[in-house]
Amino acid sequence: TISAGQDLGILMFGGRDDGSTSYVSSEILGTVFQAPGSGAGGGGILKLRTASASTGASPVTRVLIDNNGKVGVGTSNTTPLATLHVDGTSYFRGESFQVAKTGAIGTSAGIEFLAVGASSGGGQIKIGDVDDYWGGSNSYSTWDTDNETLVHGIKVGINRTPTELLHIWKGSLFIEDSGIRDANGDYGSAGQN
Repeated sequence: TISAGQDLGILMFGGRDDGSTSYVSSEILGTVFQAPGSGAGGGGILKLRTASASTGASPVTRVLIDNNGKVGVGTSNTTPLATLHVDGTSYFRGESFQVAKTGAIGTSAGIEFLAVGASSGGGQIKIGDVDDYWGGSNSYSTWDTDNETLVHGIKVGINRTPTELLHIWKGSLFIEDSGIRDANGDYGSAGQN
């Protein structure tokens, strides 16, 4: 009989430079999730395993795909908690990275990370209806490290849902070594500067 968690098959890759048995450097291991039943295979788990370059090192699980298609990277033999579950430091390379709840790629980003500084290493983070998927007419915020700006296309509320462009509830606004100017660039009344 086959029980849950039992290894069903393995594909090994190895080599050697001496007269002993080959050393396994990597392997693909197929495991059953639960005991198979009549007309059911029990669900599959696939483990991609590699060994380090150390002498006598054995392959360990680096990537795991569970029976629901969830992928774990660096999770060892632990079942992934999400569609993509990464344990450890991650590095994404490219001009942009988007997070969306629904819609086609490039049409409904809720969060967008952009690498925009060709030589300066600057970047942007946009949060909100970035692609106007929900008809928000640019209702998102942009943090731009190249221009050192934080721009909101929406109302901002601190401790409360905002009714104005900036709405502070039960708090104080503290401005130090700064001034408040009107649209003409003129400072406000005495005491505001």
